[in-house]
Amino acid sequence: MRRNLPASAILIFLLAGMCAACGGDKPKDYGAMTMQPPLVSIPKLLETPELYMGQELTIEGRVFQVCQEMGCWFEVAESSRTLMVDLQMGRHFTVPANAAGMHARVEGKLVRQEGVLKLIGSGVRLVPGAGA
Repeated sequence: MRRNLPASAILIFLLAGMCAACGGDKPKDYGAMTMQPPLVSIPKLLETPELYMGQELTIEGRVFQVCQEMGCWFEVAESSRTLMVDLQMGRHFTVPANAAGMHARVEGKLVRQEGVLKLIGSGVRLVPGAGA
C-alpha cells in the first residue's frame, strides 16, 4: 500500500533543506584567529613593506588563487594588488582548494623569503559569497 505524505510534512522537509543551504555562507575559521593584529591594506603593505616587516598584522581581500594540491598557500587581492599567504606546507592548517573568490581575513607575520614578500598565516577567516 502506498501512502502520500501530507503537504505539511513536505513543507517541513523543504524548509529544513533551505535552512541547511543558508548555513553555507557562514564564516569559517582556519588556524588560530585572534582578531588582535592591526588591519593593514595590501596596497599599503606593498608600498612600504619595511614598516611592517616581521610584525603580526591582518589583511583582508578576495582570495585570488589557491594551491590546488594541499591548500597550503593562497593569494589575497585588494584593489587589484595581491599578496601571497604562506601556510608553510600546511604545517598547522590548510584552506580549501575551492576558496578562490571568497572574502578572507588573514592574520600573520610579514616576511621576505628568497626575495618574495609574503604573509606567514597563523589564522584565516573565509566568508563564502561575501564582497571584498
